[in-house]
Amino acid sequence: MEFAGLLSDSKPFIVGIFSLVVTYIVLPVIIRISHNKKLFDNPTGFRKVHKQATPNLGGIGILAAVMITFSVSGYAIESWAPYLMAGLMILFFSGIKDDIMVISPLKKLVLQCLAIAAIIFGGDLVITNLGGIFGFHEIPYWAGASLTFFTIVVVINAYNLIDGIDGLAGGIGVIASLSLGSWFWRVDMIPEAVVAFVLVGSLLAFLWYNFEPASIFTGDTGSQVVGFLLASFVSNGVTSPVAVPYQTAVPVLVLSILVVPLYDTLRVFIMRVARGRSPFSPDRLHVHHQLLDLGLSHKATCYVIYSFNIGIIGMTLLLSPYLSINMLFGFVLLTAVVTFPTLKIKR
Repeated sequence: MEFAGLLSDSKPFIVGIFSLVVTYIVLPVIIRISHNKKLFDNPTGFRKVHKQATPNLGGIGILAAVMITFSVSGYAIESWAPYLMAGLMILFFSGIKDDIMVISPLKKLVLQCLAIAAIIFGGDLVITNLGGIFGFHEIPYWAGASLTFFTIVVVINAYNLIDGIDGLAGGIGVIASLSLGSWFWRVDMIPEAVVAFVLVGSLLAFLWYNFEPASIFTGDTGSQVVGFLLASFVSNGVTSPVAVPYQTAVPVLVLSILVVPLYDTLRVFIMRVARGRSPFSPDRLHVHHQLLDLGLSHKATCYVIYSFNIGIIGMTLLLSPYLSINMLFGFVLLTAVVTFPTLKIKR
C-alpha cells in the first residue's frame, strides 16, 4: 500500500521522464523528414536572427509526446481531458498549416477561439474568483468566462511572440510549467500536475535540439500548443478551491510565472501605438532583440531572461505573506518595468 501511494504521488515525475524520452526519440525523425522534404524556416526578413534554413516542425514532437504520455498516464479519464485534447488538436492543425502554407491571422484567431471554447464550456475551466485583486473577489459566470477567454487568447499569442531566438520560448515554458506543476502537486491536483510535468519533460528534450545553434524550431504549431497548455494551467491555478500557503497571492503568482511573455507583449504593443503604428506591426522591439542588439549571444540572452523570470517568481513567493495582493501586483509590475531593457539602455 505504501509503495502504491508512493507511486501515485511520484507519477507526475515518472510521466515527465517518459515524455522527455518520447520527445527525444521523435524529434530527430522530424528533423530528418524536414530536411528530406525541405520544410524549413528560411532566414529572410529583418526580424529573423538565425543564419541558416532550419526545420520548424518541432511542435509535432512536443504535441505527440504530450498526447501519448498523458493518454497512458491513467488520468485521461478526467472529465476535462477530452476537451483539452480537442483544443490541442484544433491548434495543432492550425499551426501545422501556418508552418507549411501560412494561414491568415483572422483564421488563426477563430481557430484559437474554438479551442478555448472547448476547454471553457466543455471542460468547465472558468475563472470565478480574482482573490481580491483590484477589490474583486467572486465574479459572475459570464464575466469569468469572458476573462478566461481573454486570458487564454493573450497567453497563447504572447508566448508565440517571445519565440524569437534559440532556446528562449522552450526555457520559459519549462520554468512556467515546472512552477505550476509543482504547485498542483503540492495541493494534490495530481491530474493537472501530470499534464504540467508531461510538458516539462517534452520541453526539456526539445531544448536539447533547440539551444544555440538550433537544429529545429517549435514553429507556430509548438508555440500555440505550449501557449494553450500554459494558459490552461494558469486558469486552473487561479480557480483552484484548495486552501494552501500563497492561496491569497495566486492571481499575482501566476502573473509572475508568465511575466516575460505577458509584460514584453504589453510593452511592445504600447511602444508601437505610441509611435503611431499598428500594435501588430513587425519590428525588433522585443526584449530578446534588445539584448541581442547589445551584443549578447542567444545563450546569454536566454540566461538573462531565465534569471529574471525565476527571480521575480522567487520574490513574489517571499513577499506574498507580507504584502497585500494589490501591493504584490504593483511590485511585480514595477520590477518588470525596471528590469526589462528599453531602447535607451546602454551596455
